[in-house]
Amino acid sequence: MSPVDPDYIGTLERVTAVEKREALKTLSIAMKQLYPQDVPKDRPGIIAYDGYWPTLRDNASFRTVPEIKSVIDCSQVLEARIQQAFTRPAYKGMALRIIHGLSVHRLTTGDIYNTIGATPEELRDGRCLHQQGIEELGGEPADDLLSQAETVLREIHKTVSGQFISSNPANRQFSLDRKKT
Repeated sequence: MSPVDPDYIGTLERVTAVEKREALKTLSIAMKQLYPQDVPKDRPGIIAYDGYWPTLRDNASFRTVPEIKSVIDCSQVLEARIQQAFTRPAYKGMALRIIHGLSVHRLTTGDIYNTIGATPEELRDGRCLHQQGIEELGGEPADDLLSQAETVLREIHKTVSGQFISSNPANRQFSLDRKKT
């Protein structure tokens, strides 16, 4: 299914408020937008599940579902804080993708208040995160990217003063947290 990340369909299947044909329609639109373009040289060019977040966020009918509206509101606060106060501009794009990924993930857990989250590895791999220049750091690119994802997650947490985001040191999961306002 290249250029679609394998986690795209599996993740969206777990978003209970979204009809499967809606997810497939969105995927089809995203693929049509990519079709005439060459494979980017500076990033993987893969459609990952965080790419579904703008569709979910901007669809007025989803805002009528209280759980989705709550996650959208939380995500928008986090995004605004990142846009205004993130202290590592080179990683701002990655920070926003992580927030979008965590927002979609929050809607896959069955209860927007439970503590299930995603690990930095899951975010790196399932989100197809990429940082330009990572290959030039000299280490194993996957390990260097994981280190950057962990750094960005800590920076997000610091930027928002721990609001709306939780981490569980026991299992290394990060999640949107509606209770931490």
